[in-house]
Amino acid sequence: MEYDEKQATTGLSDEAQAKLEQFIKVYDPINNRALRQNGNNQAVTGKVRDKRLPVPGSVISKVYKGDIINVNVLDKGFEYNGKVYRTLSSVAGAITGQHWNGYLFFGL
Repeated sequence: MEYDEKQATTGLSDEAQAKLEQFIKVYDPINNRALRQNGNNQAVTGKVRDKRLPVPGSVISKVYKGDIINVNVLDKGFEYNGKVYRTLSSVAGAITGQHWNGYLFFGL
């Protein structure tokens, strides 16, 4: 393999960058640019999402009273224990039995 000064200063080759983008699109929902927000706090689909939230497909985890709580982030809402909730606050309330700010409870 020969040293290529252009590649050394610009990063990946076009072919490698295209392959990387393909892998991200298929295998990595967290870094998938189609799901990430642009500078206007809007996902590529045009929907406004709070920038504190992970992308859909992510899992928010928390240890609460010795139990590991896992909440799946959905496109519209959150899934916990097989039930879909509209807000993180409602998930936190279902877990604790008290009103909580969902972002505060989950440390987001």
